[in-house]
Amino acid sequence: MIVGLRHRPRLFFASLFALSLAIILATFTSIGIAMINKEVEGHATEAIEGLEDFTLDILGTMKVLDAPPREAPCSEPFQNWLRDVAFRPDRINEIIYAPNGLAECSINLGQFTKPVALGLPDFLLNQAGKGDAETLSAYAVKVWRTLDVEALKLPNNINWLMGYGDFVLVVPDLPLLTKVPHGIMYETVWHSTSDQFWHRDGTTGFYAKILGLDDDAASGINLGPGFSATLCDATSSGCVAVIEPIGPIIDRFFWLIVVAIAVAAALAGAVTYALKGPIERSWSLSSRVRKRLSAQTIACHYQPILDLKTNQITTVEVLVRWRDDDGALVAPGAFLPIVEKYSLQRKLTRLVVNRAYRELSGLNQAPRPLYVHFNIFPSDFDPDWMMELFTDFLRDKSRFTVVIELVESDALPIESTRAAIERLKKAGILTFIDDFGEGYSSIGYLAGLGTHGVKLDRSFGMAPEGSLMDAMMDSAIEMVAKTGQVLIVEGVETLWRLSSLRANPDVAMAQGYYISRPVDIATLDTLLGDAQFWPETAVA
Repeated sequence: MIVGLRHRPRLFFASLFALSLAIILATFTSIGIAMINKEVEGHATEAIEGLEDFTLDILGTMKVLDAPPREAPCSEPFQNWLRDVAFRPDRINEIIYAPNGLAECSINLGQFTKPVALGLPDFLLNQAGKGDAETLSAYAVKVWRTLDVEALKLPNNINWLMGYGDFVLVVPDLPLLTKVPHGIMYETVWHSTSDQFWHRDGTTGFYAKILGLDDDAASGINLGPGFSATLCDATSSGCVAVIEPIGPIIDRFFWLIVVAIAVAAALAGAVTYALKGPIERSWSLSSRVRKRLSAQTIACHYQPILDLKTNQITTVEVLVRWRDDDGALVAPGAFLPIVEKYSLQRKLTRLVVNRAYRELSGLNQAPRPLYVHFNIFPSDFDPDWMMELFTDFLRDKSRFTVVIELVESDALPIESTRAAIERLKKAGILTFIDDFGEGYSSIGYLAGLGTHGVKLDRSFGMAPEGSLMDAMMDSAIEMVAKTGQVLIVEGVETLWRLSSLRANPDVAMAQGYYISRPVDIATLDTLLGDAQFWPETAVA
């Protein structure tokens, strides 16, 4: 996938931008979700705390009412005592005296003409207060929710009566959440001792809807997607459910969402731009060669060299190719400069020599010995290292003779180079000067080195008939012949050139596309099986 995208950089970087944008937006969304969840949980906590405070106020009042004065009930001193209790900061401003469920008097209404029967309470509520649980947990609070308040001449906004002992507290419906953002829905409920719940504040039926309970009041509520939270107090007698639907959230934070998307796009662009340079550098041929130069990524090709005297293939030159990550073979001219730049010559050479030995050892038709030419970097012309490098070939001298091709260079001092060539010769390794005539060419230099042979630069072999280079080739051949060295002419691509070389007794061998292109090991085995080699057309 990545290899394919490397050849389509626009698509890759567009995908990288989209991925970065998606990650950043996902991060922003996660943060937003966490903040909204926290907000919803905060509203639930606020409602529960309000309910707990409200309940504690009631319990505190009931605790005071638990020890009434000795004055006669409903007398003036008794009423004054009730007023003092009601002045407590408990949000209670009406207390009814109702022994045995019969209301006789209250703070604001005074003595009733006749007692009013309160009837059975709707439910009982067990409460335990904070900090005084042992005392307050004993309270079994009677709650009237559906009492006909007109019978007591109470205001219509009075919906709760909560009684303990001989006293009943008149409780107004006060909202527990005072600052509710637009779109938020909630309901607080009281749980009875029979595990029923009763609406306290908010939207009736909403608590049942959130909990998925079968409730008539919840049937008409459509929640939709959103963020919800449920919470109960320490005794589970008071609970709350809160939800904030998606639609109002989007409406409330629309411009913030727009800004977040713009910021995310800017950040994604910055990330893509920051990664563009390193990624493109990693995609460069130089980076790929350095990272992937290994035995698995090199391939050896073998170019046959024709012996003009026997008309047979007795010699091959080992040429290396490097396999890129998309499977394509890269020619030496493209990757060898990278190898030299990063001092990978010896690593590459060893990989080539080891592979060549394994492949050539499996040939069925190879002559004995098969001369195997290897190209050596001038900087690696070290006899000790090369003798160690070609250990396998040197142990197999009956089948192979190693020939080193060394590019002629003025960087090679004559005396030390000649001594090295002599050591290699004694070990069984021959040395040829490669590309002779291309640049730094001197007959004296060539003779002084003491090499075994010379490969004439391909520019001579490829020269058209009658050209200046064609005329100069005869002089170059004659010059090499005077040194007594074996001469190989490269660049033979026509029958005319091959025929002209056959006619020259100073030329020992020929190499070029007319004879054969570089081939893999299987094709080489077939070529070596030919008894006589006389190419009439170029081998593709």
